[in-house]
Amino acid sequence: MSDDQAKSAHCHREVIDDDSMGRASRRKAQARRVGHRATNKSNPQFRVAVPGDAQRIVQLLALAEWEDPATPQVMGAAIALDLHLPAPGHSVRMVAQDKHGNLEGALLAGPPDEWIQGLTRFGSSAQGHMAQRVVDLEMVVVAEGSRGHGLGRQMVEHAAQDYRNRGYRLMSGSFYAHLPHLERYYQHLGFTVLGPGQPLLLSVPPPVSDVVSYPAEPTMRQMWRPLKSTVGLKTVTDAHQTLQVIDNVL
Repeated sequence: MSDDQAKSAHCHREVIDDDSMGRASRRKAQARRVGHRATNKSNPQFRVAVPGDAQRIVQLLALAEWEDPATPQVMGAAIALDLHLPAPGHSVRMVAQDKHGNLEGALLAGPPDEWIQGLTRFGSSAQGHMAQRVVDLEMVVVAEGSRGHGLGRQMVEHAAQDYRNRGYRLMSGSFYAHLPHLERYYQHLGFTVLGPGQPLLLSVPPPVSDVVSYPAEPTMRQMWRPLKSTVGLKTVTDAHQTLQVIDNVL
């Protein structure tokens, strides 16, 4: 998004230099992103958040608009106690630190809870594969003075590489449909962006041989990005319809 554009949403923002994004799960807070403007920040360090980061992370998360205004404080309290965040989908809390030790960005990511729940009928093995192979980008937010130089993009790329190294195959996410400029931003980051309300569809391999859906509200646009070159779309046809589903994930 340009330097004059502000407000990103629930999951993310736009063109190469926009810097606040993430994915707030539907059962969790729905966060609206902020725009960006920047000073010249270079060579940030990315690391896992520690209890001492809690106050600054709360400040960063407060820059986004949350459905539940208490969410940043709840997350900060969990980090301060060195606990997993109370919402089960959050498993990664990453921060971006400048050369002076200042925290300029935060990223939250974790398993796609609703997709995992949708696999219940296929058994715990399929659910375990989903939890270990698919990551949901929940939230990325960048300090106002550090926007405009792609710090949010760098954080996403760092997280994607980390998950790729750990064997994950797919990154999912979403953003509000009333922010269409975010489509280009995520496409630049390698995401395929779906239409408003369109669900993500995932192939479940034999012996199940089925398709599991990650539903979307009409106000949301979902997206996905392969973390492995073997992941892609395949066509599934039955008596009623032809579907494009994500394959080689599970």
